[in-house]
Amino acid sequence: MPYIRFTEISRADFYDKVRPYKQILGHELYEEMMEFHFKDKRPNNADLPARIAYSRIDSVILKPKHAAVISNWIERKESPFIFSKKNAYQFNLIYRGTRDGFSNVAIINRCQNHGAYVVVIKIRGSNKVVGGYNSLGYRRSMNNTQSFQSGFLTQMEWKYSLDSFLFYSDDMKNIKTMHLSRVSTPNQAHYASTHHAVNFGNSDLICNGLAGSCYKNYYQYRLLESEFTTEEIEIFAVNPQ
Repeated sequence: MPYIRFTEISRADFYDKVRPYKQILGHELYEEMMEFHFKDKRPNNADLPARIAYSRIDSVILKPKHAAVISNWIERKESPFIFSKKNAYQFNLIYRGTRDGFSNVAIINRCQNHGAYVVVIKIRGSNKVVGGYNSLGYRRSMNNTQSFQSGFLTQMEWKYSLDSFLFYSDDMKNIKTMHLSRVSTPNQAHYASTHHAVNFGNSDLICNGLAGSCYKNYYQYRLLESEFTTEEIEIFAVNPQ
């Protein structure tokens, strides 16, 4: 029993296929699994190596296990410790700051019309990472309220999204430090402007060149307590697979 990976069982399967045998499992183990599936509490055996063939990812910031956690959050699996045999999403690198240039023009030109994306930012002088999932992506507006000129947005407007979120980690070497912050005001999930290609909420996560900051406005939590300098930025188009 200690070597059964209950974290690889979905909540529905646990309820339908495991719960009827709770007398066999024993009270302590059963309660532990109930807390994991219904309270997102990490079980004691969650450090067992997962039997997963992770999808490869072209990144200097993320490893496949980080992409798996973000994929869970995209699918609203709130616990980061639920692993699947295969990531639900393919992460395709479309922008890297040190390769393509740290500018709004470079980001928009590289990323527009790719659909939903994940941005990750490595903070200089630390192992900290902040990032976010934009379910809308960079795209030309079909109603002419937004246009591009020399790679810049020429109008400013709020974008609605119920599915976008932010995340941060104090140390990416330790997956347990990854934390989620969902959008709390969907009507102000993103602010498209001429000056900031990366802008979640009202500066909940904003980056301009190498300078960035995080404030709490339209997402659940504040990611960082101070401004930061960027070491690297990567943006991935995320596609179901």
